[in-house]
Amino acid sequence: MAQKSLNEKKSVGIQLTLPPKHESDKTFIRWLTTLQQSGCDHVELNVPYPEEVKAKKIESFLSDFGLRCTNFASGGLYPNKVTSLSHSDEKVRSESIESIAKAIRFSADANFKGLILGFAQGRHTKERSLARELFSDSLEKLVDVAKESNIIIVVEAVNSFISNVCNTIEDTVALVEKFPKEQFAILPDTYHMNIEEADMALPLIKHVSWFKSIHFSENNRYFPGLGAVDFQQVYRALEFANFKGTLTIEGNVKSDFENELTASVALIKNLEVLENLYNR
Repeated sequence: MAQKSLNEKKSVGIQLTLPPKHESDKTFIRWLTTLQQSGCDHVELNVPYPEEVKAKKIESFLSDFGLRCTNFASGGLYPNKVTSLSHSDEKVRSESIESIAKAIRFSADANFKGLILGFAQGRHTKERSLARELFSDSLEKLVDVAKESNIIIVVEAVNSFISNVCNTIEDTVALVEKFPKEQFAILPDTYHMNIEEADMALPLIKHVSWFKSIHFSENNRYFPGLGAVDFQQVYRALEFANFKGTLTIEGNVKSDFENELTASVALIKNLEVLENLYNR
């Protein structure tokens, strides 16, 4: 079998937080330069206060580094405010729905493709069945906004220490499958999967039609290569299932962002090389 280039087949990137003055932030610009040099072609962006950012300028700014933004990451949205789409307090939940609706409209203005719901699922309603019912009701109220904005709502399967709403990939599918598939996707994350799944490969193969992206993150929440996740097994499952989406690094920096990013991207690229050797 002829060796393939990962860059020709898989889009590799990382999730970052957009600084308030990103166009002049020297550290952020250096990071984007490192992304470009390492072979990344996309980012996901946390935008804490969308109203303080000119959405329409983000795309051209990123393009200077050969990058595009795939998803708005809502985990950092309004850090001093409770955002919980499953909150039993109707006022809090209503305000949360409006915050996410604003973020969806911002994403459309910025020409992003999707908006991720992870932390925003909430963890304040202790009874799981009620929390899932309230979250589902919140999604009902956001569907039309997403459709009008041409933005995909990306529901992340997160571990039960973060939320009791969507934990395994299986129960995330069970919650979102009643919604129009063209408006929804599910986001697997290897960090959360390591906690919640009995098997890392089977859920990826079984439910691949719901995925447009996957987060690569270690069991200790560092970048790939600094923990114990078997990314070759994960990559093999994605290849077997004919996954065509993006691979996005998410995690904490252990000591040095640029060195760890470069090493992680190299590791991900090497997964393709090793897979080709395995299939010969």
